[in-house]
Amino acid sequence: MEQHDGTVNAGRKGIAYDWQSLLAAAEAASLEHELAGLALAAHAAD
Repeated sequence: MEQHDGTVNAGRKGIAYDWQSLLAAAEAASLEHELAGLALAAHAAD
């Protein structure tokens, strides 16, 4: 049975990429956006 380490061959050229790092980057951007919104809301309430 094949073990998965978070990298997958994709595309016609079989270039390996790490999908977990792509997901982590997207989640970080989403959290940063949410945090900025909360900071603005807190500042506006002052």
